[in-house]
Amino acid sequence: MAKQKTTERFKREVYKQAGNEYEVKGTYRKANVKLNMKHQLCGHEYLVTPHKFLQGRRCPRCNHGYTLTTEEYKTLVCDLVGKEYIVLGEYNGTDQPITMKHRVCGYRWNAVPKHFISGSRCPKCAGNLKKTQEEFEKEVDLLAGDEYEVIGSTKVSINR
Repeated sequence: MAKQKTTERFKREVYKQAGNEYEVKGTYRKANVKLNMKHQLCGHEYLVTPHKFLQGRRCPRCNHGYTLTTEEYKTLVCDLVGKEYIVLGEYNGTDQPITMKHRVCGYRWNAVPKHFISGSRCPKCAGNLKKTQEEFEKEVDLLAGDEYEVIGSTKVSINR
């Protein structure tokens, strides 16, 4: 006899598919019994069967043309991270980059809202900034001296 799926297992499956973008608010009973979900990006709570969610059915509010205002997005960011980040740009949709500032280090960058909501934060603090060709060559020189010579240009993101 197969072991029945638990709410915790369903939460792991949701996270695997959508990161932190959705929160399971209800209790998993069966694949075809609706439960309450919350879309973190817009704050909308709705009922959906776990089976349909895992097949790709997502927030009905966002999938029917609703777009957050900049103020709603700022509120969402504040609810997620407090005052650690500042939204500087205008919100134009979940896939459109928006200028953000990390108060801790002062770094400004263009973040994709759905990635920010799912947990991607300051690239400087995460060590994900790209180096210029000149910076890369200087680092190679400092680390290896005359032992190595850079003969091409790099187009790859290199952690700082």
